[in-house]
Amino acid sequence: MKKMTVKVLVAVLALALGSFALMGCGKDSDVIKIGFNLELTGDIPKVGEASKFAAEMLKEDINSKGGLEVGGKKYKLEFVYQDNEAKAESAVNAALKLITQDNVVAIVGPNSSKQAIPAGGACNDNQVPMVTPWSTNPDTTKDRPWVFRACFLDPFQGPVAADFAAKQFGAKTAAVLFDIANDYSKGLAEIFKAEWEKKSGAGTVVGFESHGTKDQDFSAQLTKIIAAKPDFIFIPDNYNQVQRIYDLKPDLVITGMAHANPLEARGINTKWSVEFTFAQIHGFTNARDILELATRPLRRNTNLKDLGWDKLVREEAAL
Repeated sequence: MKKMTVKVLVAVLALALGSFALMGCGKDSDVIKIGFNLELTGDIPKVGEASKFAAEMLKEDINSKGGLEVGGKKYKLEFVYQDNEAKAESAVNAALKLITQDNVVAIVGPNSSKQAIPAGGACNDNQVPMVTPWSTNPDTTKDRPWVFRACFLDPFQGPVAADFAAKQFGAKTAAVLFDIANDYSKGLAEIFKAEWEKKSGAGTVVGFESHGTKDQDFSAQLTKIIAAKPDFIFIPDNYNQVQRIYDLKPDLVITGMAHANPLEARGINTKWSVEFTFAQIHGFTNARDILELATRPLRRNTNLKDLGWDKLVREEAAL
């Protein structure tokens, strides 16, 4: 997440320079002000938190070197953060506040499509550049020349997921469980279903079940899906499902590697398998944990080599 956000900020700075040249820099001629429309509270606070941390790292790095050079002059960066509460209406209000009251020259975020689509409309109408780090819904940027993204689209990741399941597992049928109130989840679910049935035939998505964002119990939907006996289940959802699992206080959770560490950190026993769950990661707060876990054997072998154990083993084998 942090690495992606830094890349987004570099792109935003490039966009902001054009707006900066045209609009000026407000009352303080030595400062470039950029706004952040983030999910700091609500359903996915870790997303906004990671974005803010990344922004602060970049700002400190640039400002410590005297600022950002524009036309032979260096300008300090000032970042203004607004919390959109992970709500569509709040995202619009946050965007308008950044534009009309904070007088920013460009905006980073929102991240989630549910907030990015309406906020993008406000930014485009006011001709203020906006870049979303990982809103994959096409409607975020569609017919909006002032709105940009730093990630792939749902029409890309939906077919990739379908191809992966068919080739990796030889799956002939699939089921989908998605959040009906989330533009990202709903849009990706619909694209996946269309792509799967295009490849495998009509009716091969044997279950297409939805839930609400705040729902705690998915037993009814899962009962229907299990009864349909799909070869593969596609669940496009956000990380906050981890918290819902925690709230249920289960004795054991069987999960994929991506969720094992966050659950274990919350005191929940897990049994995980690399093969159990696969995920497209385009902005994941525990990506570092996943990489640490996946590369542990390689680092262990390197450490043994550094300690001379490989030499000792070869010498013992030669005796």
